[in-house]
Amino acid sequence: MVKLTDSKIRWMIKQKERGGMSNRKIARVYDITPRRLQQLWAQYRSTGQMPTLSKPGRPRNSPDPGEEEIVIRAYEKHHVCAVILEHLIQKEQGMWVPHNKIHRYLAKHGYAARNPRKQKRRRWIRYERKHSMSLWHMDWFQVGKLGGLHRPSVRQDRFRAWEMASRGTGRRL
Repeated sequence: MVKLTDSKIRWMIKQKERGGMSNRKIARVYDITPRRLQQLWAQYRSTGQMPTLSKPGRPRNSPDPGEEEIVIRAYEKHHVCAVILEHLIQKEQGMWVPHNKIHRYLAKHGYAARNPRKQKRRRWIRYERKHSMSLWHMDWFQVGKLGGLHRPSVRQDRFRAWEMASRGTGRRL
């Protein structure tokens, strides 16, 4: 499903005003339900202004000065990281403060520094070839006891999948 933006909503409202397209066709363009389009249209007609999207997510709580003071005093006493400080505050003060918030307080007062290596996005790196079928590994193994059938196994390196050759291609010793 496509996430709506203010420009997409403006386009849908303009299409509705022109009257050339049905609700279903307009909604299908951005993969939303016709009912959602009707809601946006009703909001536009009642206010006369283009509907805008509210900021998604949970609103941030404002920092509590008492909580901040407790965190700073606990850090000056123990000199430990935010995760351990979370447990110590809960044990000593009987109140729970999330370690993310503790880290924010410590960084604000200069007790914690941001590590640039941890700030960048971690990429998932895999072994890649320019062409997907360019690297194969072959090996053989013996089926059965001494003198049994030898079966080749073929591994395509990009997908890390083992594919077994058919039974008819094996050799006997």
